[in-house]
Amino acid sequence: MQVKDGLKIKKVSDYYLIVKDDVNLDFNKVITLNKSGKLLFESLKEPQTTESLTNVLLNTYDVTEKQAIKDVNSFLNILKENNLLK
Repeated sequence: MQVKDGLKIKKVSDYYLIVKDDVNLDFNKVITLNKSGKLLFESLKEPQTTESLTNVLLNTYDVTEKQAIKDVNSFLNILKENNLLK
């Protein structure tokens, strides 16, 4: 899986927002990311699997495998619900 083309992260204050390259920010529907979400999103610019994303979290943060899997699945569900994956 991979994020759709034309999406990027914009830093606004202490937040990271997912935005499209070609439009102004639409604050009616904003997806904010924390640092781990930003890391996963950036990883998804290239094709990834759930396992590879879990390893990204395990190699970066002090989390259990169970927690990393849960976080990855939750993040991917948000992206799917908002039609942000290819």
